[in-house]
Amino acid sequence: MIPVIILFTLSDYRQCRLEEYAMKYNVFLRTMIVKEIF
Repeated sequence: MIPVIILFTLSDYRQCRLEEYAMKYNVFLRTMIVKEIF
């Protein structure tokens, strides 16, 4: 969960939505975020 939170700080807009997704799709969310950044 820590890595996901760090990525949240990159965008305030995504932070609100990603926080909700993180609770439901914690692992799945991490994969999506990494793909967008890289």
